[in-house]
Amino acid sequence: MKKIGVFFVLVSFLLTGCMGNDYAQISPKTPFISSVNLKDGTISFINGHSMEVFAEWEIDELFTGALLLPDQDHIAIYGKKMTTVQIYSLSKGKLVDEWEIGNGIVSIELINDSKELALIDQNADAIHVFSIDGTKLRTKKVGKNPISLYEDEATHRLYVVNFNDGKVSVLNSHSLELVDEIQINPFSTSIIVRSKEEQLWVGSHGEGEVVEENVHIYSLQTGELLESLRAPNMPIKLLSDHNQVFIVSHGSNKLYKFDVTKNDMQSLEVGINPFEIEKFQDYIVVAAYDSNEIYLIQPENFTKKNKIKVGSGPFQIIVRE
Repeated sequence: MKKIGVFFVLVSFLLTGCMGNDYAQISPKTPFISSVNLKDGTISFINGHSMEVFAEWEIDELFTGALLLPDQDHIAIYGKKMTTVQIYSLSKGKLVDEWEIGNGIVSIELINDSKELALIDQNADAIHVFSIDGTKLRTKKVGKNPISLYEDEATHRLYVVNFNDGKVSVLNSHSLELVDEIQINPFSTSIIVRSKEEQLWVGSHGEGEVVEENVHIYSLQTGELLESLRAPNMPIKLLSDHNQVFIVSHGSNKLYKFDVTKNDMQSLEVGINPFEIEKFQDYIVVAAYDSNEIYLIQPENFTKKNKIKVGSGPFQIIVRE
């Protein structure tokens, strides 16, 4: 009886192991928009031609984000409470590698011409730089509770937003040497750099019951506050596209478009509690967290082209063109 019990446990383990890592295979030839859905722990894949959901992966981890790696076939899945970064092959539909990193990772971005990865570690208040194959290369302490970063490729600088410090740590992207610190409005979440104008644009959530109503623009040279653009309320995410800046306003369920040359602001409703924005082909893509929708926006005439239902709680967008 004891041997029979061990046999069935072994069979059960093997079956679980074989089935647990199998997902729908994503052809390398298929362009897609994918949404990382936090409420139900899924990733929805939208075909870039038909604009329909054609696959959905249910991830058996408490993950918070994902990143498409430079080979366009592998994605890295991470989370603040995960102790590893998991690497999945899209074409195989399988987990193929795990990097032992420790918990605290809230964001991963490609830097240095997509040859390295920058990991934001909130537990250590640090930026870690890894090679594409998962080798840790260097680490730099930054401010309290780093939440996002932006790389200015022209100057090889990383701008790190420290949520609880009210400052941006400016690092050399290769050495991680601290180059500068820019004081900004507290509880900021997202930044963009407009190099030509030498400007740092900052989006923010606000503190407690006092919500942020403006996007603040600072001088990269002096750190001086140059201008505040009204984009109520909670303008938490920014995207720069030529002479246009798109602003996701979480609290008002709106997407704002600011034309830098015309000094003109427009707004468009985009679902309930929008969180994320990306560009795909000629579209601006917005994820609405509480209405479980992805919106495709035509930027020139600023109209909604399509609305696509995805999994529950789309929080992040990944694109492959």
